[in-house]
Amino acid sequence: MNFALSYDDGARLKNLDAADLILLGVSRSGKTPTCLYLALQFRRARRQLPLTQEDFLGDGLPPVLQPHRRVLFGLSIAPERLQQIRQQRRADSEYASLARCRQEAHWAERLYAAHGIPFLNTTAM
Repeated sequence: MNFALSYDDGARLKNLDAADLILLGVSRSGKTPTCLYLALQFRRARRQLPLTQEDFLGDGLPPVLQPHRRVLFGLSIAPERLQQIRQQRRADSEYASLARCRQEAHWAERLYAAHGIPFLNTTAM
């Protein structure tokens, strides 16, 4: 649990080797609660990293993640649901716009598919 909280939201990028699982997903896709649940259930080291626009600009997996492909797992979410969640956090912002939510959700799923990263849709969870 302490490991999951210490590395919440990509706070630190070192010690990725200690993670049994690294959750990827756009902001507000459910990474933190999923990580905490897994940490409580399995008492193993879990990390979560947010995918940002910078991560989607390159042609590949972000370099910091490349050595850890075997422990990557993605979360996706429907853009409309993502917008609802983000509106509660930052109403009427670019961050919460439907266009940005659509773009980020599309980019994340494209990244997962391109690199064979298994993922789960968290829209109804």
